[in-house]
Amino acid sequence: MTQLNLLQKFVQGGQAAAKAAGEVIDAHRQHEAKLAAVAEAFGADAEDRPRLRGHNGRILELLRAGPVLNTRLREISMNHTARISNLRRWLAKHEPDTRVNCRKRPDLGAGVTEYALLAARPGASAL
Repeated sequence: MTQLNLLQKFVQGGQAAAKAAGEVIDAHRQHEAKLAAVAEAFGADAEDRPRLRGHNGRILELLRAGPVLNTRLREISMNHTARISNLRRWLAKHEPDTRVNCRKRPDLGAGVTEYALLAARPGASAL
């Protein structure tokens, strides 16, 4: 094989690698655009996108729809209390008048807890 043939094979390999890298970059950009759309739907800044993905985002959607029992949250995340903590931090920053309320529901069984989003009443002072 001549040096020219070797050089041509090297260039072709580089072109194939560059094409593959370009496809990966395009896929990454498309994924980032989808994440930005989700974050925008929740009113999040770019720095808070990770907090709204996965379990955190699913739990927030459920809470926005109404009260949710811990038995339901466990179906989404076994560590649902950590997810609630993440949501409380996010809400404190982005929706300071909204909080996650937690109350025990012994009428529904031992260890059953209900979580709900509560908005501050107009004119109420935050303590």
